Amino acid sequence: MWSDNETAVDLLNVQHIVKAVLSVVRDTRLSPITAGVYGDWGSGKSSVLKMVKAELDADPKTVCVYFNGWRFEGYEDAKVALAATILETLQKEMQGERGKLREIVDGAKSRLERLLDRVDLLRATKVLVGAGVNAALSAGGVALAMHGAGGDITASALGLAGWMSLIQQTKKIEGKDVADLIKKKEEAEKQQHRETRQAVREFRDDFEKLVRELPLKRLVVVVDDLDRCLPGIVIDTFEAIRLFLSVENTAFVIAADESLMRYAVAQRYPEYEEVAPDGSGRRKIDVGGRYLEKFVQVPVRIPPLSPGDMHGYLNLLFAERNTEEKDLAGFPALCTKVREATAYDQIAFRADEAEAILGAPPSEELKADLALAEQLAPVLAASAEGNPRQTKRFLNALLLRMDMAEARNVKLDRPIAAKLLLLEYFQPTFFSSLAQSAVVQGGVAAELAILEAQVRPAQAAVPAEDDGASDKVPREAAKRAMPRASEPPMLPAYTVGLIDSPKARAWLAADPQIGSTDLRAYIYFAAERFLVQTGGDQRLSAVGQDVLRDLSSESESFHVRGAGRLATLQGTEVNVIIATLAQSARRSTDLGDKTSPLYALFRVADARTEAAGDVLRAVVNIPAEILPSSAPVRVGDIGRAVSARPTAIQVLERWEHQTVNARLKRSAASRLADLRESKPEIVA
Repeated sequence: MWSDNETAVDLLNVQHIVKAVLSVVRDTRLSPITAGVYGDWGSGKSSVLKMVKAELDADPKTVCVYFNGWRFEGYEDAKVALAATILETLQKEMQGERGKLREIVDGAKSRLERLLDRVDLLRATKVLVGAGVNAALSAGGVALAMHGAGGDITASALGLAGWMSLIQQTKKIEGKDVADLIKKKEEAEKQQHRETRQAVREFRDDFEKLVRELPLKRLVVVVDDLDRCLPGIVIDTFEAIRLFLSVENTAFVIAADESLMRYAVAQRYPEYEEVAPDGSGRRKIDVGGRYLEKFVQVPVRIPPLSPGDMHGYLNLLFAERNTEEKDLAGFPALCTKVREATAYDQIAFRADEAEAILGAPPSEELKADLALAEQLAPVLAASAEGNPRQTKRFLNALLLRMDMAEARNVKLDRPIAAKLLLLEYFQPTFFSSLAQSAVVQGGVAAELAILEAQVRPAQAAVPAEDDGASDKVPREAAKRAMPRASEPPMLPAYTVGLIDSPKARAWLAADPQIGSTDLRAYIYFAAERFLVQTGGDQRLSAVGQDVLRDLSSESESFHVRGAGRLATLQGTEVNVIIATLAQSARRSTDLGDKTSPLYALFRVADARTEAAGDVLRAVVNIPAEILPSSAPVRVGDIGRAVSARPTAIQVLERWEHQTVNARLKRSAASRLADLRESKPEIVA
């Protein structure tokens, strides 16, 4: 098993990204500077930060501060937490024999202590204000509100809405008294704004002087997990950096998902429309995007793992797993050796080269692991979209699956289990339909052999070996599953458009070929996942879970909001959402409602056009008798796009020929004729 924690050991071959970040923060001409390490959820951003920090910690003239905004969320003001973390780190460096700032002059120490006192005072003020206002409100009197936390502070803290609420609760105050209270409240706010501006200026001036007095080339602050925070915390952190922490000789490195950062900023600064300069119409202005681009001067993006990098990553993960604990200290050197021997588009650590890399013959277990990595790498690179976290979770799930089978004295063939788990994990709708079809047919899904032959017509398929893991269909039965040249195969509904899906084609083409394999034992250990859909949202990020909740609600406005946020999700998360909504649709009693799971699926297809084929394949698997006559209309709309057109036509043809729903049949025939006559649209 592998942990999901960040690491300073480079298994991802991202040293070029680490070096790029280091070159930015060490360039004294770029001062102050804010760099962004951008990547999808689980792409390795935190590990890159950890590697950057390890390099900077080794420099005696650089202090690197680590700040995780998510850990403070809900407990402390973001601005205060960030400032306090920086100052407390500097204070630690002044202490002990190994502190980088142990020889600092007394003047700088005094300045640091004053800054820490200000931060402590700000913390205390917020606590006292909150306590005073709460006491005043519970007592229900304006006098207590004025004096409970001290006059002006409470006045400004309450805000106009709070004051009006108190006024309404206090019946004795009328007329002139009300006007006087409002006037005092406004004066208190003005005074607080003046004091706040003065405090920010003084803090920034003192902090700038402190940094200048320190015997450092650079003070670097790395900010992690900001994309897990609420939008307000994100903006507060940005403002803290911009207002009083970004001074000469400082550099900030923010690791985050760029799309989530744009979303957070857009909550504070929404887009608006203006007339285009050429007068041709109106255009949308992305204020949030512009804000982020101005704040983060140098973005460094972590790309998805390429097939070669994915192969190398899998090999190193397996090598780490096969390294004894006493030898783990030498594992980073192995990673360096592999990285140095690897070209940008090649993999140097293959099974047949393992002995040269390791310096000793690999164990039989490692040989089997490396062979499995070679099988998985191409499909994982596409299915997991080159995502390291998804890859680790997949491997952990595979090991658990094998352990469960062993505990029941069932021997599974690991390559077959891995291939099926790839489908289960990354194309759950396809897997669920295949599993149910195989169970009905006695363990062998006859259509699978047909599909495998269609994607590998010129290749000799490598069938799964019979190692006793499961019963196989006799070869005569396997041959009968293959269609004759004169007979066009009649495949189940769930296979509509599968051949047009690159991910499905990659999976079908991958070894081993399992069209004649009895899959019942493998399906048994997956039963909890595909029959009782539990834990599906565990493969979703926090934002993905929010989107699924919105699309599963009975509010049309929530559906619109959820569809709007689909653009921020990875393709693997969209697949999970499609599978979950499809399962809900099959259990629904009213799919004609605009907030039904069926219409939620259509919204997914509209928002993520590249997933339209997956949506249509999920929709065609819903029993025809419960589908509304409006379904073909929406399918026809989706099918206007070039990429979705062939699948949409197949769906409508299937509905046109079914006999259990006459209204659906007529509607499908009408829309099919319209779609065939219309010109396809190219969707960007």
